[in-house]
Amino acid sequence: MKQARSRSRFFRWTRVALVPLIGLFLLAVASPISGSGGSVAAEPANPIGLIDQNGRAVTTQAFLGKPSLIFFGFTNCPSICPTTLNDVAARMADLGALAERMNFIFVSVDPERDTPEVLHDYLGSFDKRIVGLTGREADIGAVAKAVGAQFQKVPQDGGGYTMDHSVQAFLMDRDWRRTGILVLGPGTDARRANAKLRALMAEAEH
Repeated sequence: MKQARSRSRFFRWTRVALVPLIGLFLLAVASPISGSGGSVAAEPANPIGLIDQNGRAVTTQAFLGKPSLIFFGFTNCPSICPTTLNDVAARMADLGALAERMNFIFVSVDPERDTPEVLHDYLGSFDKRIVGLTGREADIGAVAKAVGAQFQKVPQDGGGYTMDHSVQAFLMDRDWRRTGILVLGPGTDARRANAKLRALMAEAEH
């Protein structure tokens, strides 16, 4: 129990510390997995079954053919998720019709509370074109592993829980291979972020 409380305090401190530090990361630079630069030569993830915010069964294969921006979070997230999704919606607005050439995906790491109906209402506050995904915890974990994201449930003092998760959005090419990351939110360099997204879409056209 003492260890659980210590771990919870550590993650709470981490979240608080991240907020002022996020500005240092808001260069929106694509960060390749390998040190060689460019896309990672890896096989696309095996199809993983999930449920979208309209209650429809989908697999990750449905997103092949277009590049994707994927963010992992949860609807009860107090700050990082709403500020990131606000920025995702702003980037989509800046791109205009070009946004249709890319998948913008929000994967809930809290399927216990984030039902399709909850996701539908939540994402409607940002941009209805953002695809919300939930499903079994094991399947969400498989998607996170394929992308390189991390998350875990953290018990809170007095009962209940919160979720700790990766704060960056992941950029995937049209073959579902990770090519980089974007950290979005307050202080984002909109022009650089838009340029990264346009470059990803341009690569998908070749």
